[in-house]
Amino acid sequence: MKTVLLSIDSRYIHAPLAPFCLKEYANCGRAVSERFDIRIALTNINMPTSEIVREAADGQPDLIGISAYVYNREKALETLRILRERTDAFLFAGGPEASADPDAFLEAGASYVIRGEGEESFKRLLSGFPQVVPKGAEDGKPLEYSYSPYSLEYFAAAKGKLAYFESSRGCPYRCSYCMSADRLEVFDIEAVKAELRKFKGADIRVLKFTDRTFNADLSRAKLLARFLTEEFSEGNFPFHFEIAPDLWDGEWIDILRRAGKLFRLETGFQSFTQKTLDAVGRKQNSERGKEFLRRLKAPNAVFSEEKRGTEASPCTVHADLIAGLPYEDMRGIEASFDTLYVLRPDEIQLGILKLLKDSRIRKDADTGVFDITQNGTVRTYRYEELAPYSVTETPWLDTKEIALVKRVAITVDKIYNSGRFGNTLEYVLNGNTTFDNTPKHALNGNAPYKFFEDFTRYLLEKSIDPHAVYLDALFGAMLDFLSSRFDRGEIKRLLIQDYLERVNFRLPRELRGSGKSGIKMVESWE
Repeated sequence: MKTVLLSIDSRYIHAPLAPFCLKEYANCGRAVSERFDIRIALTNINMPTSEIVREAADGQPDLIGISAYVYNREKALETLRILRERTDAFLFAGGPEASADPDAFLEAGASYVIRGEGEESFKRLLSGFPQVVPKGAEDGKPLEYSYSPYSLEYFAAAKGKLAYFESSRGCPYRCSYCMSADRLEVFDIEAVKAELRKFKGADIRVLKFTDRTFNADLSRAKLLARFLTEEFSEGNFPFHFEIAPDLWDGEWIDILRRAGKLFRLETGFQSFTQKTLDAVGRKQNSERGKEFLRRLKAPNAVFSEEKRGTEASPCTVHADLIAGLPYEDMRGIEASFDTLYVLRPDEIQLGILKLLKDSRIRKDADTGVFDITQNGTVRTYRYEELAPYSVTETPWLDTKEIALVKRVAITVDKIYNSGRFGNTLEYVLNGNTTFDNTPKHALNGNAPYKFFEDFTRYLLEKSIDPHAVYLDALFGAMLDFLSSRFDRGEIKRLLIQDYLERVNFRLPRELRGSGKSGIKMVESWE
């Protein structure tokens, strides 16, 4: 009996963990001769569906399983429909989207849907097939950390890619927009350490922890972080964690600072509007979260009782905000963005709220919990019917405002997150102030968000798409945009400095003066 586990990933560079969890759990404890014949087919959403179907059906398997997520839902459904027509294999589905909407996958061609955790249900399916053929959907069951998905096969699949690791499942919080907010299962820390040691010398780009809140148990997080800094001091690849920014102490900050580039942190602030946080059930001490970033980024400081000095943290910090949450209008989004910007994370992601199927916030939106009436007109939540279900209108944001926020997010990514305009942004938005103070050189008196919005509007007026524009042209557009507001010579000097330091030593046409090379331009400054 042959089984194929089909993974349709968002990008080729990702090495999914889920199919290896299913395969290794099913064969755990079985003699080699008794192991199930399971093949893992790795594809991605950028491939033609016909190619994905061929990969899944290769070798005429008896069973084909598909994991469905918000990023691959439509491709997974399309694949199921074609497989149903072209193969006699028993089709089954799992993953968050299939769990939340099993009927859609059953209608598309699946005969069986696993809801929630899939290891035990998948093992029972293989053990009973074909004598016992399940029908409909079945809830998965929690399991102990009694097997290892980090096989030689997984390391081969993850070579040169972003690999995943889980030390816990679920989340202790109950944010209404999230599907992980159910329960928290923490794996034995010694078993986790043993599994992590398998990654020593691994040829991967990043090891990303799938834990929704890595520091939910701060003591445990510190133990694991210390273990990683001791065992992986050579730092041939970084570790990525998603953390709650308000859960910390001095020792945690010192560990992160000493880890340096070994760690990448993802901090989900989402909003600084307290009414908004309360409405979605997010338990967050924003003031404490802001203090965490201040201390983490502060130069030459020690915050634990160990009194050991440390350099300013080069640890990469990615911070998230979500536009479209309840009770937050454009003014609230601007205020949240400006609050986060002056804290100086390395990257700021300004995302649009997604009303995921079966999430509490979607149910509230559908039943009119957040509806408001203005001038006799009811304003309500509206969202895309197809995944990823991004909101297109809220009671506090109209369609044009949300469309603009999406474009501003792209500009922030290209200008701020890229790190290519650091000197220019420092002058325009921060001057010589520290992150604790209000921006000194704010453009025309505007704060950071307004600057990015104004530049976005400028790009729109010039029909420049920041997604597609050449980097040289983007520097030229910035020069043109800022020259009408600041001294052109100073802005040009800063842009040239940014380009030479962060892009290329040869200047583009848009930034050249009388000299033809970056060297001559630099000499002219002195």
